[in-house]
Amino acid sequence: HENLSILAETGTIPLLYQIWNSQTEKSDELIDIMITIIYNISTGNSSEQAKIVSQGAVDFIWDLWPEILKDTKICILACQTILHLG
Repeated sequence: HENLSILAETGTIPLLYQIWNSQTEKSDELIDIMITIIYNISTGNSSEQAKIVSQGAVDFIWDLWPEILKDTKICILACQTILHLG
């Protein structure tokens, strides 16, 4: 759980945005990894959840939504993430 706090505190979501925006080819694997990272942080405590929400986690998921919809498993994971953050 300590790792989740570190990830939440260190600006993980802005980093994911930078990685996503720097890629010319947006692979399915990259989307899977990014959504999984956000999901894992979203399972933390309310403080960790608040940090990633304020960093733009929901906006990030929304921006990737057209790509997320291509994979049922990742779509479910993204929806579960948003439920955790709600």
